Amino acid sequence: MSGNAFTRAVLVTALCTVVGAGCGGLEEDAQFQQPTVEELGTTEADLAPDFTCGPHTLTYYVVDTSINQVAGIRCVKVVNDHSFSWYGEGRWSAGSFTYRHVGYAAGDNFNGGVNFRGSMADIHGNGENGAGFFNQNLVMTASRPVTQAPQTIDVYGGGVNERWYLASFGTTQYTQLPFELKKCGSAYLDQMHMVGQPETQHIRCLLDLKVGANLPYAWVGKGTLSNGQPYFHLGTGNFQLGGGWGMSDLCLTNSHACNTFAFGSISLSLLSNGNIWVTGALNETWYRL
Repeated sequence: MSGNAFTRAVLVTALCTVVGAGCGGLEEDAQFQQPTVEELGTTEADLAPDFTCGPHTLTYYVVDTSINQVAGIRCVKVVNDHSFSWYGEGRWSAGSFTYRHVGYAAGDNFNGGVNFRGSMADIHGNGENGAGFFNQNLVMTASRPVTQAPQTIDVYGGGVNERWYLASFGTTQYTQLPFELKKCGSAYLDQMHMVGQPETQHIRCLLDLKVGANLPYAWVGKGTLSNGQPYFHLGTGNFQLGGGWGMSDLCLTNSHACNTFAFGSISLSLLSNGNIWVTGALNETWYRL
């Protein structure tokens, strides 16, 4: 691997679903170098539209250096210097391998906000190729505390080797995947929908690291509001004492909802039947499929 190489070596091997184990070998001591605009390709980078996760989360991008192009995005919701969640999607292998995932990272109280153990599960079944699961075996290192919007976040372990670059002014050139989110498609993502609504209209994909009927470490949700406005949000918990739950819309287009709910403004309660009751700033019941 060259000095400025950046790959996610999960490509075809990410189709495995080994819990807590890698799907293939990869140099994990690779050195990274921030790509310049000139180093990025002129084909898709020039043609792709502007992309942003919106004002409530940090927008990062990843680069496939085999074609010198932006190949994916990461929308990062920072909780505090102890944890953050993210939604990621992209294309590897010159666009032939597609993936979407939900992730959560946690660090101890003494890490200074830069060292974390990460977990993520691939969304699958809507056209995506990726179907992997990583349970606390991702090593994640930020260039400075995550509450200070670090310029880079390095991720490796379990066959993953990535560097995330903070997008200048919160915008990068990227074309979103065309797949409608109708299925979570992973045993490690609890698929839920809102009671009284069509199953595919308000869907929730909950990252369940304990593998069962539990409250999530992070989740993504999509649907359509009563006024016809689409939404796509990312939520997680502040697991510090009294922290509570928070959620932010990813403002993916001008037509998407763009709200945010502070930590503690939402409460999630696990019901005896495995459903989740959402109260506070929202009033919803999530039905577990």
